[in-house]
Amino acid sequence: MAGAKRFRLDFAPHLGFPTPQTPLFAALLGDPSPQAQIGFTAAHGFRCVQDPFAARRSEEEQAHIGEMAKAAGLGLGCFVYAPMERAMQPAWSAVDPAMCAALDAEVDAAIAIGRRLGSRYMAVLTGADPARTRAQQRDAMTVNLARLADRVAQAGMMLCIEAVNAQRLPQMLLHHLADAVEVVRGAGHPAVRLIFDTAHVQAMDGDILGNLDRAWDLIELIQLADHPGRVEPGAGELNFTRILDEIERRGFTGPVELEHGWAVATAEVQAAYLHWLDRWALGDERIAHNLREAQQ
Repeated sequence: MAGAKRFRLDFAPHLGFPTPQTPLFAALLGDPSPQAQIGFTAAHGFRCVQDPFAARRSEEEQAHIGEMAKAAGLGLGCFVYAPMERAMQPAWSAVDPAMCAALDAEVDAAIAIGRRLGSRYMAVLTGADPARTRAQQRDAMTVNLARLADRVAQAGMMLCIEAVNAQRLPQMLLHHLADAVEVVRGAGHPAVRLIFDTAHVQAMDGDILGNLDRAWDLIELIQLADHPGRVEPGAGELNFTRILDEIERRGFTGPVELEHGWAVATAEVQAAYLHWLDRWALGDERIAHNLREAQQ
């Protein structure tokens, strides 16, 4: 079972980002296996874990991760609905009947992944089609989201839409938070919601707190990463003490996914990061706004 200590937000360390072989605390534990990471996550008092690229694992691995997380008392954050090579195709803006049928099959496969993992959250990214305008593609994406939302909702799941930084992922369709807000509002379904990723929002649009406010009623998941470099919170330019305080003040109850890499992936840095999170959770007013300051 999970440890007694509890954070004030449902932080969710990942089991592998940017690949399934690179979990968040690999250096600290010296063991990258999902079993070791899940055990540590629960023992340290986290309530959730994330496996963003579960679609790249075998069905047996997905089921095993789901069973281990359940036994440890952990909820599951989101997973990308399909392997990234597929998610980077213009599937969600499809208008051709054959392509729409292929998308339907992928959503059914994603529902099965979610059931094996025990996750309610299907992260939706989609590539851009250079033959059509972006406005046309966003309209088509809205139609497909609305069309598939009932199917996903009946499975007890949600479609969680994410806009991504054009410098990091130039081939994708949604490159500003406002783009994602547009399609989520257009779909008009409670099972179509928004992912707010701090690193992507900072790179795309800046004004983290202002954008958090503007999109608040649509946000289902929050992902924490610093900018530049998609590194651990506090290792870049953002003030994560202020961001976390605001998320808590607003009463956010969903997963807050620690979906990032490391500026320097050493056991010492990972231990310092955990200490920083612990101090925030304990309400230490002396906590440094920047993790690098905390390590000095």
